[in-house]
Amino acid sequence: MTYPQASEVGEIQNPIKAGVIKPEQVAEIGNALLDPTLGCHDVNAITIFDSTGIALQDLAAANLAFVRAKEQGVCTQVDL
Repeated sequence: MTYPQASEVGEIQNPIKAGVIKPEQVAEIGNALLDPTLGCHDVNAITIFDSTGIALQDLAAANLAFVRAKEQGVCTQVDL
């Protein structure tokens, strides 16, 4: 995700326009992975992953979510 792309056509565009999310609260995924201080520090915080249609990032994020859920025993695997 690039901030300009996500803020114009992504899921975060409306919350930014409405002032619910401030631009300084948004970190690009690569930067967030490299710098843990960019992540959430509040257990009640919400993280939004907005790849705006970048399929490779979608797949990587979905796989990581699945792996973590499986490790914690909170998922159901369905064969399609």
